[in-house]
Amino acid sequence: MMTRYKHTEQTEAACYFITTSARPCFSLTDTPETALKVVEIMFNAASIYSVKIIAYAVMSSHVHLLGFCETGGKQMSAFMKSFKGVTWKQFSGREPIWEERFDSRTIVGEKMLRQCIEYIHNNPMKAGLVENPGDYLYSSAAVWSGARDDERIKKEFLI
Repeated sequence: MMTRYKHTEQTEAACYFITTSARPCFSLTDTPETALKVVEIMFNAASIYSVKIIAYAVMSSHVHLLGFCETGGKQMSAFMKSFKGVTWKQFSGREPIWEERFDSRTIVGEKMLRQCIEYIHNNPMKAGLVENPGDYLYSSAAVWSGARDDERIKKEFLI
């Protein structure tokens, strides 16, 4: 029988493009405090599970992130379980705020990596929330453009 997520079988270092969706009854960006708390929880979980965050965007209904794991898919799954569990406890405690599963794609090559970063950063602009990707407060776009510093964002994956 195949495992629930194919990437959990990977044991080598890899980058993953992750999308996880909130349930319709919960907005991840209903207040600036909520959105910033989601970002903080994401980075705390990344630190615990040694996931390097390359890019992210927290939208009202979902989170996109690009992360690197030294030991593969099981590490990414543990990180996502922690991230979703802590946010659930922080904001609800009873009703689930996340859809059960998350979508994960293994990144192959620099071209795909660049495309994912661009997609993540352009998501708020395409949703009509900002005119420029770097203006969206709940993403790493301003870090990548050089407008904001954040050592937690790992840009060294592009040479």
